[in-house]
Amino acid sequence: MKCKYCGNDLGEDAVFCNNCGRKAESIVSLKKEKDSLNIAQDSDINYAQEENNAENQYIPYENTENQEKNNPEQESEYFSDTIYENEHKNEKTGILKLTGSFFVMILATVLFAFVSICFCVKLGVSGKTSADAVRRMKTSILMDTDTGEKSFSDSIYDFIKFGNINDEGITKAQFRDFMVNSDFLEFAAEKTELYVDYIINGKGTEPTVTTDEMTEFFRNNEDVSEESFGYKMQTGDYDAIRRQLDRNEADSNLLISSWSVRTGFNFGKLNYAFQYITLGILAALTIVLFIWIAVIVDRKGKYILWFYGNIFLFSGIIVFLAGFAAVFGLPLAYIHTESLACYAGSAMLIPFSLFAVSTGLFQICVGIILKSIKKFLRRREKRSQEIEKALAAANV
Repeated sequence: MKCKYCGNDLGEDAVFCNNCGRKAESIVSLKKEKDSLNIAQDSDINYAQEENNAENQYIPYENTENQEKNNPEQESEYFSDTIYENEHKNEKTGILKLTGSFFVMILATVLFAFVSICFCVKLGVSGKTSADAVRRMKTSILMDTDTGEKSFSDSIYDFIKFGNINDEGITKAQFRDFMVNSDFLEFAAEKTELYVDYIINGKGTEPTVTTDEMTEFFRNNEDVSEESFGYKMQTGDYDAIRRQLDRNEADSNLLISSWSVRTGFNFGKLNYAFQYITLGILAALTIVLFIWIAVIVDRKGKYILWFYGNIFLFSGIIVFLAGFAAVFGLPLAYIHTESLACYAGSAMLIPFSLFAVSTGLFQICVGIILKSIKKFLRRREKRSQEIEKALAAANV
């Protein structure tokens, strides 16, 4: 064989060139590496070659009366034109296929991320877990959270007009002290469980908090009222609370259907998105998109690995960020705004955030693995080409 650097003749087992001193790859070692790499073309490459050969195959030119039967110049010209047209067509088709696969990849990524997030919600958000999260809250912090223009405690005070229920002149500070020492969290937890189960799982009838239930809450905490207000609330006080709640249509305002009317979003139908049959259909559609990509790229492994790797990677990033926002973003937002929604959300969405972060990290890892395999196959293909060139240069 010959040295690939200076062209000097070498023995088959030579390790270094005796002319230039550089390391020489022996024919034996190259052949062994060639066998280990299995340079025989992959099925997808063979498939592409057969397809190209079939399109580029020379088709004898059909002569007409005005054309000589055997004209080498015309046949050569026709052969060249046919190859050029087919190569141009293949190049254009390849670009169109990759472009189409790219748009399918975007659609598959969005759908895959949406299905993953819905599954995390289904597994991590339920009436029981939400109720337990409410029970773990701090009543003092909850009462001081901001509802927009005032604290949560002051909002309840103004809504009931608690200062006007009797002649005692109960202040907002006294009312806050009453709410902090009452069993408000237990009362709220029971109602939260009903609301979340209806919205997420579609369980039961549409929940609300009636005026009788709200009035009964104050009645059950009359001992606390004596400590906070300096006197025990009487029947007339409870009747005044009930009348004010009825006047403000409190039970109607707490209906989910009324939320839907005010916001323009149908919360009552939201549970359909989290039903297993819906998630199963969306998951099946995602699989169809995966298969569609494989068909578009003619089952070529390097393209399939690239597209699938990106789908898993970017879907994982989206899902991870959703979980990260719930577990870290909402608490940070609460610190900055002291918002009631941020405080309640950060407490109630912890199970969801754990599922989402774990799912997102898993998908990211799968995406990185697929893209790493693609790079490995690419390096292997390049090394195979280098060995072929070295063997050819050695006249083997």
